Amino acid sequence: MINNLDSIILGIKDGEKVIEDLRVVLKKRKEEVITTQTFNYALRCPKTTKEAIVHEILLHFIQNPGEQSLEQVIQCLDRAIQSGIYAKNNPIRNLDEEFRTHINFKDEEGNTLLHHAVIGNKTEEITTLLVTYSANPLIQNADNKIPSDLAQGKTKEVLIKSMKKQAHTKKESAMIGSLVPGIMIGGFLGVVLGAGVYVAVSLSGGMILGVMIASVLVASIAVGLAMYFLSQDYEQAKAIEKTISTVSSEISVGAANGKNDKEGQQLT
Repeated sequence: MINNLDSIILGIKDGEKVIEDLRVVLKKRKEEVITTQTFNYALRCPKTTKEAIVHEILLHFIQNPGEQSLEQVIQCLDRAIQSGIYAKNNPIRNLDEEFRTHINFKDEEGNTLLHHAVIGNKTEEITTLLVTYSANPLIQNADNKIPSDLAQGKTKEVLIKSMKKQAHTKKESAMIGSLVPGIMIGGFLGVVLGAGVYVAVSLSGGMILGVMIASVLVASIAVGLAMYFLSQDYEQAKAIEKTISTVSSEISVGAANGKNDKEGQQLT
């Protein structure tokens, strides 16, 4: 069964007009149910129209949480993207990149979904975007503001806490991602090095075995650490931690100034 929202998406002829139609339907019918099929229809649209439609739907569930949570709606989007891999003539080549594009999409003012969640003080949605779906918290809008620049009070606390969790998760991902390749490459290099020592130096079987084991361990650790520190996840985690440190320092300075002002007023 095709609902009103799906029929609008299916009847797209003018990208700008359909966005206005979507806004009207979503505003009037807040109980409109979003399904995987809704996003299937949207993903068939031309690139710019597709991105605008998906953004408008997700934004609606940030600003107007109802029977469906933002997480449930994003799950529908994810299923639609994943199912596209089996579709004939599917234009989507990188499923993860496609998903990231929609989660981090910037509107006309450069605001992402996370910007809007912060502006609206939607703490649950902030956690969903950052912790569950790893939205990028360092994207600047048209005013060169990242989400933490716009957050205040409780919203800022939730945002910083979620950013810390995301950074920790990215470091874990980087560690796991570098472990197996590090062992494989390091193991190969260690064996080659051990064999070279065996050829160059006359050692007993037990000694050469010990040299090879030590070489494998050292090479594996060295390669693994190099891959870890050079990984994209690690670099992103460090950038997030740097931002958190800056924001935390600003909060501390602000609190100290507020305390001094209060003490000065009491003295007068």
